Amino acid sequence: MTTRKWTTYAVLATFFLVAYLVVVKPSPASNSYAAVPDSNVIHIRGSDTVLPIVQLIAESYMADNPQEKVVVNGGGTSHGTKSLIDDTTDISMASAGMTEDLDRMVKDKKLKFTNYLIGRDALVVFVHPENPVTGLTLEQIKQIYKGDINNWSEVGGANLEIEVTSQDPSQGTYETWREKVMGSTSFLTKKTRILESRAIQSYTAAHKGAIGYISTLSVNKTVKPLPINGISADAHTIKAETYPISRNLSIYVREEQLAHNKLFIDYILEPAKGQKIAQNYGIIPAK
Repeated sequence: MTTRKWTTYAVLATFFLVAYLVVVKPSPASNSYAAVPDSNVIHIRGSDTVLPIVQLIAESYMADNPQEKVVVNGGGTSHGTKSLIDDTTDISMASAGMTEDLDRMVKDKKLKFTNYLIGRDALVVFVHPENPVTGLTLEQIKQIYKGDINNWSEVGGANLEIEVTSQDPSQGTYETWREKVMGSTSFLTKKTRILESRAIQSYTAAHKGAIGYISTLSVNKTVKPLPINGISADAHTIKAETYPISRNLSIYVREEQLAHNKLFIDYILEPAKGQKIAQNYGIIPAK
């Protein structure tokens, strides 16, 4: 091989080595390799309930701060929390508390999260508009979802089989349902239809025996919401937390990343900015 060819190969090898070192570098937190982060981008993942609210706030924030970029994705509360634990997102969105498994992971990794309350909403239980039942107790709802109550006649309704629908157990909405309604009996009847929130409403609106639940932010007039323990979900009962299935909507951030995210977090909590947008969407204010 000629000297000229050896020189060409050496130049090419040097070029590719330099390119590799520029594009990819070891992550300081691990032995793996990661793309160099863009300090002007804030990545947010998590609750599909919180997502549209944060998306609207992010759009307003970027309009006021053109040099900043915020990328918002859903996937569920647990997905957002896991991403925050793995340091693959800057902020996580949550519509429920942390599961035991995720809480254990946070403690094992000795991480510290700071929680910011955006506001409150609730889960409303609903039935077909022609269902004569006018309300249920929390215990009756639990028995229905366990499969111990199977006919509407057992709770003052027509002689009609109950069709149980539920949201996916991987979602924060179900985690709230498990905590507030099911308690230690976390399993659902085998007849339960697992559906996406919009599909639950569509199914219930088309089936007279169906029952479902959804965020107060999403419920529409195609179904009939029921009071629980004689209490309806409204701004007063949700804020006072007297409605049995009220919940907090929050964001989490790792303490070491507070400085990077502070401007956006302050924007979310600012009464005339993020809080106004959230309340216009239907969120019950935290204060």
